[in-house]
This record gives sequence, C-alpha cells and structure tokens, in this order.
Amino acid sequence: MYPQLERKDIERIVNYGWRMFYFYNLRGCDIITANSAEGKWLYCGSLCINSVRHFNYYRRKLRRKIRVLWALKKK
Repeated sequence: MYPQLERKDIERIVNYGWRMFYFYNLRGCDIITANSAEGKWLYCGSLCINSVRHFNYYRRKLRRKIRVLWALKKK
C-alpha cells in the first residue's frame, strides 16, 4: 500500500515541511494543515470570536500570503 522510502528521503521530506512551516510563520502567514482521513486539522494563527474583527484579520493575512507567494513565484 505504501511505497518503500529510505530513511534519508523521509528526513528530506520532513525537513522541507518544517522549513516551509517556519518560512510562512516567520512572514506572518496563517498555516492550516489537515488530515482528511482522520478528520483532524491544525491551525497556526489567531482566531477571534468577533466575526467582523476576524474578517479584517483574514483580509490582512490574505494580502500578506499573496505577496509572499508572488515573491516566491518570481524567483
């Protein structure tokens, strides 16, 4: 069911994931990871009870995310 991977390849995959997590978190982006098979997810960011405040927060973060992705695409 699962392909056989060497330990070195698994370490490269995990290190890349942590580097990207750090990269986006450092630039102020929110991060969502999900495991759809188990129905679990992880959100790294801020959550607000007030929906208007959270919407404004989301707009600021989305602008930042677009800027980061645009800079990565230009490289």
